[in-house]
Amino acid sequence: MRCILSVLITLPLLESALATPPVLEHLNHLPLTVDLGAYDNRHELDDLRTLKYEMIWCNLDKYRNGQLLPQLVKIANRGRTPIVTIEPYPVARIGGKETLLPDITAGKYDEIIFAMATETDSLGSPVCVRFAPEMDMDTGKPYTRKPPEIFIPAYQHFVLAFRDASPTSLLIWTSVGNQGGEKYFPGDDYVDYTGYSLYEQADASKLWCGHERSFADWMNEKYPAFAKLGKPIMITELGIWGSPQKQKSWMEDAFATVNNYPLVKALIYFNAQDSVSWRKWGAPGAPNWRISPSVLSN
Repeated sequence: MRCILSVLITLPLLESALATPPVLEHLNHLPLTVDLGAYDNRHELDDLRTLKYEMIWCNLDKYRNGQLLPQLVKIANRGRTPIVTIEPYPVARIGGKETLLPDITAGKYDEIIFAMATETDSLGSPVCVRFAPEMDMDTGKPYTRKPPEIFIPAYQHFVLAFRDASPTSLLIWTSVGNQGGEKYFPGDDYVDYTGYSLYEQADASKLWCGHERSFADWMNEKYPAFAKLGKPIMITELGIWGSPQKQKSWMEDAFATVNNYPLVKALIYFNAQDSVSWRKWGAPGAPNWRISPSVLSN
């Protein structure tokens, strides 16, 4: 009750901070059916009017009551729809990493989930929520590469708990998009959008495939399995590593060919340095995916 009251008390102050957002414009290079967004932790793209979506991270273990809504208000004031990525990490007072997913299924994290959802709903406009992304790849995170029969009930419980306090939020289920990732799909009733990550790093692609890969090369590999699920698709993490000219030409090719994948509704560019080293895949370290704002503007 204390957390709910805190949100309700701060809400009028935050509502007064809502400004008239700028008028957005569609990126000319993209088909009208596909919108653009970004994760931009250094705020290098704040002035762009071509971004419909802006992604932030707010993990279970780091969440503190009252921290989420001010971030959502700032995004809304830029005229954008927030995408909140929530990665589940254990909270020591609740349990450890070995019991994380069963603890979520059992409702032990409901107080935190409810508080996050209450803040999200308080924005008063649509918010997209992406829970436990890239669960199909072993990244060392405590929820990844677990048996689907353990992951899926936890995902379903999160969705039901979150929707209970924020019924208008849109839930995005996203995997890496590798073969077999669809076995983690929780069912139509728990998903508004599906999505996956798509990164091109030349050294890694040469190691994996023997050559560099275009946007279309990656899409032709990942898209068919997601198309079978029948849900609209967001490419929730998109990045190209290389020189500014290479990034520009690769992205222009992506914009020109994305119409070949009719279920894709949004491209979310990951405008940051990767948090994970790619050295084991042949790259010199953690790729820096940052791109010139001019590539994403008219």
